[in-house]
Amino acid sequence: MHKATYCIIPTENRRVERSKPSCHRRYEPSYDKPMVNIPIARRIDGILKKWDPNKCDQIKKLRRDGGSILMRVYNDGTKRYKSILPRRLTIRLEREQTIRHLLRAIFNNVEYSPNATWLYECMSSIEELAKMIGQLHEYQACYDVVDGKKTQYRHGRKAYDCVLGALEDLEAAGLILVVRGWDPEVKQYKASRIFLQPNLFKSLGMSAKETRYLLAGKAKSDKANGKVFKRSRPFSDKMATINNAKLTSIMNYNRRWFKGEFEDLALKDKEKQRLELLEKFTPSNKEIPKKSETERQYIELCNSMSPIQIMHIESSVREAHPEAYGDEFIELVMRRLKN
Repeated sequence: MHKATYCIIPTENRRVERSKPSCHRRYEPSYDKPMVNIPIARRIDGILKKWDPNKCDQIKKLRRDGGSILMRVYNDGTKRYKSILPRRLTIRLEREQTIRHLLRAIFNNVEYSPNATWLYECMSSIEELAKMIGQLHEYQACYDVVDGKKTQYRHGRKAYDCVLGALEDLEAAGLILVVRGWDPEVKQYKASRIFLQPNLFKSLGMSAKETRYLLAGKAKSDKANGKVFKRSRPFSDKMATINNAKLTSIMNYNRRWFKGEFEDLALKDKEKQRLELLEKFTPSNKEIPKKSETERQYIELCNSMSPIQIMHIESSVREAHPEAYGDEFIELVMRRLKN
Protein backbone atom coordinates (compact mmCIF):
# COMPACT_ATOMS: atom_id res chain seq x y z
CA MET A 1 0.00 0.00 0.00
CA HIS A 2 1.27 3.43 -0.80
CA LYS A 3 2.17 5.85 1.95
CA ALA A 4 -0.01 8.96 1.87
CA THR A 5 1.28 12.25 3.22
CA TYR A 6 -0.87 13.65 6.02
CA CYS A 7 -0.79 17.06 7.64
CA ILE A 8 -1.07 16.73 11.43
CA ILE A 9 -3.23 19.51 12.89
CA PRO A 10 -3.28 19.75 16.71
CA THR A 11 -6.82 19.48 18.05
CA GLU A 12 -6.06 20.79 21.51
CA ASN A 13 -5.44 24.31 20.20
CA ARG A 14 -8.48 26.41 19.44
CA ARG A 15 -6.68 28.35 16.73
CA VAL A 16 -5.62 26.40 13.63
CA GLU A 17 -2.38 27.58 12.08
CA ARG A 18 -2.75 28.45 8.38
CA SER A 19 0.98 28.33 7.73
CA LYS A 20 0.90 24.52 7.54
CA PRO A 21 2.07 22.89 4.29
CA SER A 22 -0.50 21.59 1.81
CA CYS A 23 -1.88 18.11 2.48
CA HIS A 24 -2.13 16.36 -0.89
CA ARG A 25 -3.82 12.99 -1.05
CA ARG A 26 -0.85 11.30 -2.70
CA TYR A 27 1.72 13.51 -4.42
CA GLU A 28 2.39 17.23 -4.52
CA PRO A 29 2.11 18.57 -8.11
CA SER A 30 5.21 19.88 -9.78
CA TYR A 31 5.94 20.89 -13.38
CA ASP A 32 9.46 22.14 -14.02
CA LYS A 33 9.78 21.44 -17.74
CA PRO A 34 10.85 24.58 -19.66
CA MET A 35 8.23 26.14 -21.90
CA VAL A 36 8.42 25.56 -25.65
CA ASN A 37 10.23 28.23 -27.69
CA ILE A 38 7.08 29.91 -29.00
CA PRO A 39 6.25 33.57 -28.23
CA ILE A 40 2.67 32.72 -27.18
CA ALA A 41 3.73 29.99 -24.76
CA ARG A 42 6.59 32.03 -23.26
CA ARG A 43 4.35 35.00 -22.62
CA ILE A 44 1.56 32.91 -21.10
CA ASP A 45 4.10 31.13 -18.90
CA GLY A 46 5.18 34.48 -17.51
CA ILE A 47 1.54 35.45 -16.86
CA LEU A 48 0.77 32.13 -15.13
CA LYS A 49 3.57 32.69 -12.61
CA LYS A 50 1.63 35.66 -11.22
CA TRP A 51 -1.91 34.49 -12.04
CA ASP A 52 -4.17 33.91 -9.01
CA PRO A 53 -7.10 31.49 -9.55
CA ASN A 54 -8.86 33.01 -6.52
CA LYS A 55 -9.17 36.31 -8.41
CA CYS A 56 -10.50 34.75 -11.61
CA ASP A 57 -14.10 35.94 -12.13
CA GLN A 58 -15.20 32.73 -13.86
CA ILE A 59 -13.86 30.50 -11.08
CA LYS A 60 -15.37 32.73 -8.38
CA LYS A 61 -18.77 32.57 -10.09
CA LEU A 62 -18.52 28.76 -10.32
CA ARG A 63 -17.65 28.39 -6.65
CA ARG A 64 -20.40 30.79 -5.59
CA ASP A 65 -23.26 29.52 -7.81
CA GLY A 66 -22.11 26.03 -8.80
CA GLY A 67 -22.29 24.60 -12.31
CA SER A 68 -22.50 21.48 -14.45
CA ILE A 69 -20.61 19.75 -17.24
CA LEU A 70 -21.89 17.51 -20.01
CA MET A 71 -20.65 13.96 -19.62
CA ARG A 72 -22.51 11.95 -22.27
CA VAL A 73 -25.21 12.19 -24.94
CA TYR A 74 -27.27 9.01 -25.44
CA ASN A 75 -28.62 7.69 -28.73
CA ASP A 76 -32.16 8.88 -27.95
CA GLY A 77 -30.89 12.46 -27.45
CA THR A 78 -30.98 12.53 -23.66
CA LYS A 79 -27.98 14.01 -21.90
CA ARG A 80 -26.21 13.22 -18.66
CA TYR A 81 -24.67 16.06 -16.70
CA LYS A 82 -22.39 16.15 -13.70
CA SER A 83 -23.33 18.80 -11.16
CA ILE A 84 -20.72 20.82 -9.32
CA LEU A 85 -22.11 22.16 -6.05
CA PRO A 86 -21.38 25.66 -4.69
CA ARG A 87 -18.40 25.91 -2.37
CA ARG A 88 -16.53 28.55 -0.44
CA LEU A 89 -14.99 31.24 -2.62
CA THR A 90 -11.41 30.58 -1.52
CA ILE A 91 -9.87 27.60 -3.31
CA ARG A 92 -8.11 24.97 -1.24
CA LEU A 93 -4.34 25.23 -1.50
CA GLU A 94 -4.10 21.67 -2.91
CA ARG A 95 -6.56 22.40 -5.73
CA GLU A 96 -4.93 25.75 -6.45
CA GLN A 97 -1.50 24.15 -6.84
CA THR A 98 -2.93 21.46 -9.11
CA ILE A 99 -4.65 24.06 -11.32
CA ARG A 100 -1.48 26.15 -11.63
CA HIS A 101 0.81 23.28 -12.64
CA LEU A 102 -1.86 21.67 -14.80
CA LEU A 103 -2.37 24.85 -16.83
CA ARG A 104 1.39 25.17 -17.36
CA ALA A 105 1.50 21.59 -18.65
CA ILE A 106 -1.51 22.20 -20.92
CA PHE A 107 -0.07 25.39 -22.42
CA ASN A 108 3.24 23.63 -23.00
CA ASN A 109 1.52 20.89 -25.02
CA VAL A 110 -0.97 22.98 -27.00
CA GLU A 111 -0.86 23.12 -30.80
CA TYR A 112 -0.30 26.82 -31.59
CA SER A 113 -0.25 26.56 -35.38
CA PRO A 114 -2.95 28.67 -37.10
CA ASN A 115 -3.15 25.97 -39.80
CA ALA A 116 -4.67 23.45 -37.39
CA THR A 117 -8.26 22.33 -37.94
CA TRP A 118 -9.23 23.59 -34.48
CA LEU A 119 -7.11 26.14 -32.66
CA TYR A 120 -5.48 25.64 -29.27
CA GLU A 121 -5.94 21.91 -28.78
CA CYS A 122 -3.88 20.15 -26.12
CA MET A 123 -1.97 17.31 -27.76
CA SER A 124 -1.59 15.26 -24.57
CA SER A 125 -4.12 12.99 -22.92
CA ILE A 126 -5.33 13.56 -19.37
CA GLU A 127 -3.25 10.62 -18.15
CA GLU A 128 -0.13 12.10 -19.75
CA LEU A 129 -0.84 15.49 -18.17
CA ALA A 130 -1.23 13.84 -14.76
CA LYS A 131 2.10 12.10 -15.23
CA MET A 132 3.77 15.36 -16.26
CA ILE A 133 2.78 17.15 -13.06
CA GLY A 134 3.53 14.10 -10.89
CA GLN A 135 -0.03 13.24 -9.81
CA LEU A 136 -0.43 9.88 -11.54
CA HIS A 137 -0.71 6.98 -9.10
CA GLU A 138 -0.45 3.40 -10.37
CA TYR A 139 -1.90 0.51 -8.41
CA GLN A 140 0.02 -2.70 -8.86
CA ALA A 141 -1.64 -5.84 -10.21
CA CYS A 142 -2.12 -7.47 -6.81
CA TYR A 143 -4.22 -7.31 -3.68
CA ASP A 144 -4.29 -3.99 -1.82
CA VAL A 145 -5.57 -3.43 1.69
CA VAL A 146 -7.70 -0.32 2.10
CA ASP A 147 -9.23 0.43 5.50
CA GLY A 148 -8.58 -3.11 6.62
CA LYS A 149 -10.38 -4.64 3.63
CA LYS A 150 -8.79 -6.52 0.75
CA THR A 151 -9.31 -4.92 -2.64
CA GLN A 152 -8.27 -6.64 -5.82
CA TYR A 153 -6.91 -4.89 -8.91
CA ARG A 154 -6.30 -7.80 -11.19
CA HIS A 155 -4.66 -5.82 -13.95
CA GLY A 156 -3.64 -2.83 -11.89
CA ARG A 157 -5.20 0.63 -12.07
CA LYS A 158 -4.13 4.21 -12.71
CA ALA A 159 -5.62 7.01 -10.63
CA TYR A 160 -5.43 10.78 -11.15
CA ASP A 161 -8.56 12.03 -9.39
CA CYS A 162 -6.97 15.36 -8.41
CA VAL A 163 -6.30 16.21 -12.06
CA LEU A 164 -9.82 15.20 -13.09
CA GLY A 165 -11.29 17.43 -10.37
CA ALA A 166 -9.19 20.39 -11.51
CA LEU A 167 -10.19 19.86 -15.14
CA GLU A 168 -13.87 19.68 -14.16
CA ASP A 169 -13.58 23.01 -12.35
CA LEU A 170 -11.88 24.65 -15.33
CA GLU A 171 -14.47 23.23 -17.72
CA ALA A 172 -17.47 24.23 -15.60
CA ALA A 173 -16.00 27.74 -15.30
CA GLY A 174 -15.83 27.99 -19.12
CA LEU A 175 -12.04 28.25 -19.29
CA ILE A 176 -11.48 25.01 -21.22
CA LEU A 177 -13.59 22.66 -23.32
CA VAL A 178 -13.29 18.90 -22.79
CA VAL A 179 -14.69 16.84 -25.66
CA ARG A 180 -15.71 13.34 -24.58
CA GLY A 181 -16.82 10.34 -26.59
CA TRP A 182 -18.45 7.01 -25.78
CA ASP A 183 -17.42 3.75 -27.40
CA PRO A 184 -20.48 1.45 -27.51
CA GLU A 185 -18.42 -1.61 -28.43
CA VAL A 186 -16.16 -1.68 -25.38
CA LYS A 187 -18.65 0.21 -23.16
CA GLN A 188 -16.23 2.89 -22.00
CA TYR A 189 -15.26 6.47 -22.69
CA LYS A 190 -12.85 7.35 -25.46
CA ALA A 191 -9.77 9.49 -24.91
CA SER A 192 -10.87 13.05 -24.17
CA ARG A 193 -9.63 16.10 -26.04
CA ILE A 194 -8.92 19.43 -24.32
CA PHE A 195 -9.39 22.79 -26.06
CA LEU A 196 -8.67 26.25 -24.66
CA GLN A 197 -11.54 28.72 -24.51
CA PRO A 198 -11.43 32.52 -25.05
CA ASN A 199 -12.43 33.06 -21.39
CA LEU A 200 -9.12 31.53 -20.31
CA PHE A 201 -7.15 34.12 -22.28
CA LYS A 202 -9.43 36.89 -20.98
CA SER A 203 -8.78 35.78 -17.40
CA LEU A 204 -5.04 35.97 -18.14
CA GLY A 205 -5.46 39.57 -19.35
CA MET A 206 -5.05 38.86 -23.07
CA SER A 207 -7.30 40.25 -25.79
CA ALA A 208 -8.23 38.83 -29.18
CA LYS A 209 -5.94 41.37 -30.83
CA GLU A 210 -2.98 39.92 -28.93
CA THR A 211 -3.84 36.29 -29.72
CA ARG A 212 -4.16 37.20 -33.41
CA TYR A 213 -0.77 38.91 -33.32
CA LEU A 214 0.84 35.90 -31.65
CA LEU A 215 -0.77 33.45 -34.11
CA ALA A 216 0.50 35.54 -37.00
CA GLY A 217 3.99 35.48 -35.47
CA LYS A 218 3.88 31.67 -35.19
CA ALA A 219 2.78 31.35 -38.84
CA LYS A 220 5.56 33.71 -39.95
CA SER A 221 8.13 31.75 -37.95
CA ASP A 222 6.98 28.41 -39.43
CA LYS A 223 7.13 29.82 -42.93
CA ALA A 224 10.64 31.21 -42.41
CA ASN A 225 11.87 27.86 -41.03
CA GLY A 226 10.11 25.84 -43.72
CA LYS A 227 7.97 23.91 -41.24
CA VAL A 228 4.84 22.13 -42.47
CA PHE A 229 1.95 21.62 -40.05
CA LYS A 230 1.60 18.07 -38.78
CA ARG A 231 -0.38 16.91 -35.76
CA SER A 232 1.83 15.67 -32.94
CA ARG A 233 -1.11 13.57 -31.69
CA PRO A 234 -2.50 11.64 -34.68
CA PHE A 235 -6.22 10.97 -34.91
CA SER A 236 -7.46 7.50 -33.95
CA ASP A 237 -10.74 5.69 -33.38
CA LYS A 238 -10.06 5.74 -29.65
CA MET A 239 -10.24 9.55 -29.50
CA ALA A 240 -13.36 11.67 -29.09
CA THR A 241 -14.57 13.35 -32.27
CA ILE A 242 -16.29 16.66 -32.99
CA ASN A 243 -19.28 15.28 -34.84
CA ASN A 244 -22.25 17.48 -33.90
CA ALA A 245 -23.40 20.94 -34.93
CA LYS A 246 -23.20 22.51 -31.47
CA LEU A 247 -19.56 21.58 -30.93
CA THR A 248 -18.68 22.70 -34.44
CA SER A 249 -20.38 26.04 -33.82
CA ILE A 250 -18.43 26.53 -30.57
CA MET A 251 -15.12 25.71 -32.25
CA ASN A 252 -15.85 28.04 -35.18
CA TYR A 253 -16.71 30.83 -32.74
CA ASN A 254 -13.44 30.24 -30.87
CA ARG A 255 -11.45 30.35 -34.11
CA ARG A 256 -13.01 33.68 -35.08
CA TRP A 257 -12.35 35.12 -31.61
CA PHE A 258 -8.72 33.98 -31.56
CA LYS A 259 -8.15 35.59 -34.96
CA GLY A 260 -9.69 38.89 -33.81
CA GLU A 261 -12.59 38.89 -36.27
CA PHE A 262 -15.11 40.03 -33.66
CA GLU A 263 -12.94 42.99 -32.70
CA ASP A 264 -12.69 43.97 -36.36
CA LEU A 265 -16.48 43.76 -36.72
CA ALA A 266 -16.95 45.86 -33.59
CA LEU A 267 -14.57 48.51 -34.94
CA LYS A 268 -16.40 48.54 -38.27
CA ASP A 269 -19.76 48.94 -36.50
CA LYS A 270 -18.39 51.83 -34.42
CA GLU A 271 -17.00 53.52 -37.53
CA LYS A 272 -20.32 53.05 -39.32
CA GLN A 273 -22.20 54.60 -36.40
CA ARG A 274 -19.75 57.50 -36.30
CA LEU A 275 -20.22 58.21 -40.01
CA GLU A 276 -24.01 58.02 -39.67
CA LEU A 277 -23.98 60.55 -36.83
CA LEU A 278 -21.57 62.78 -38.75
CA GLU A 279 -23.81 62.68 -41.81
CA LYS A 280 -26.87 63.39 -39.69
CA PHE A 281 -25.51 66.47 -37.89
CA THR A 282 -23.23 67.97 -40.54
CA PRO A 283 -24.95 71.01 -42.16
CA SER A 284 -22.76 70.80 -45.27
CA ASN A 285 -24.64 67.68 -46.32
CA LYS A 286 -27.92 69.59 -46.70
CA GLU A 287 -29.09 70.39 -50.21
CA ILE A 288 -27.72 73.75 -51.37
CA PRO A 289 -30.06 75.64 -53.74
CA LYS A 290 -28.59 76.24 -57.17
CA LYS A 291 -27.66 79.81 -58.09
CA SER A 292 -29.62 81.53 -60.83
CA GLU A 293 -28.11 82.89 -64.04
CA THR A 294 -28.47 86.47 -62.74
CA GLU A 295 -26.51 85.65 -59.59
CA ARG A 296 -23.71 84.02 -61.58
CA GLN A 297 -23.41 87.09 -63.87
CA TYR A 298 -23.43 89.38 -60.81
CA ILE A 299 -20.58 87.39 -59.17
CA GLU A 300 -18.48 87.54 -62.35
CA LEU A 301 -19.07 91.28 -62.60
CA CYS A 302 -18.16 91.88 -58.96
CA ASN A 303 -14.92 89.95 -59.37
CA SER A 304 -13.83 92.36 -62.10
CA MET A 305 -14.48 95.58 -60.13
CA SER A 306 -13.36 97.26 -56.91
CA PRO A 307 -15.19 96.11 -53.72
CA ILE A 308 -15.51 99.69 -52.46
CA GLN A 309 -17.24 100.78 -55.66
CA ILE A 310 -19.65 97.85 -55.40
CA MET A 311 -20.49 98.69 -51.77
CA HIS A 312 -21.34 102.34 -52.68
CA ILE A 313 -23.61 101.26 -55.54
CA GLU A 314 -25.41 98.66 -53.42
CA SER A 315 -26.07 101.15 -50.61
CA SER A 316 -27.43 103.73 -53.08
CA VAL A 317 -29.74 101.13 -54.69
CA ARG A 318 -31.10 100.14 -51.22
CA GLU A 319 -31.88 103.80 -50.46
CA ALA A 320 -33.59 104.35 -53.83
CA HIS A 321 -35.44 101.00 -53.94
CA PRO A 322 -35.95 99.65 -50.39
CA GLU A 323 -38.61 97.17 -51.59
CA ALA A 324 -36.20 95.45 -54.06
CA TYR A 325 -35.13 91.91 -53.08
CA GLY A 326 -33.33 88.96 -54.67
CA ASP A 327 -32.89 88.95 -58.44
CA GLU A 328 -34.64 92.30 -58.74
CA PHE A 329 -32.08 93.97 -56.44
CA ILE A 330 -29.20 92.30 -58.30
CA GLU A 331 -30.47 93.53 -61.70
CA LEU A 332 -30.66 97.11 -60.43
CA VAL A 333 -27.13 96.95 -59.11
CA MET A 334 -25.86 95.41 -62.38
CA ARG A 335 -27.43 98.23 -64.44
CA ARG A 336 -25.52 100.83 -62.43
CA LEU A 337 -22.31 98.81 -62.56
CA LYS A 338 -22.53 98.54 -66.38
CA ASN A 339 -23.20 102.25 -66.74
